[in-house]
Amino acid sequence: MIVDESFGTTGQGYHLTRIHHLGEHTVRVHIRYDIYAQQSHATAEVLSTGLTWTALVIDPPSNWHDATPSPYTRPAPTARALYPLAEQLGRRAATVLRTPPPATRVRHNRAAPPTPPPERQDTHVVIRIHQLLNDLDRPAGTDTGDRAAAGARAGVDAAHSHVGADPARRPS
Repeated sequence: MIVDESFGTTGQGYHLTRIHHLGEHTVRVHIRYDIYAQQSHATAEVLSTGLTWTALVIDPPSNWHDATPSPYTRPAPTARALYPLAEQLGRRAATVLRTPPPATRVRHNRAAPPTPPPERQDTHVVIRIHQLLNDLDRPAGTDTGDRAAAGARAGVDAAHSHVGADPARRPS
């Protein structure tokens, strides 16, 4: 299930990032199209228990770059231009993880997923992130106070500090 998606453009390209829940795993699919193939990439990564992303599958630009619309075409490409590649990477990641392939529908609510089994610490972290996001949605001045919301925001920022970041700039 896709739980988050973002799309953006740059001066000479565009990028798509999707976060999937595949069984008990959290997978990030990130595709960056640049007019220069050597500056483009397509990867699927799994979130580890240490909240770091580990590459599962990589599709070299030579397999998809020429078939992808240039950012200079009119009308300008949208996220849909990268959906087929994103879905292919999601299916490949599911195969590697031995889970069912991802649903292609984006989930827009922030309801917390079910409680994980105690042996799955990484799933517990994802649930805690959902709880922190829900805390951020609570209006200021409620009985939890602004300090609790600030603490939740700090926890989410720390957990997501490199989500969607350029892999070349991501800390090791």
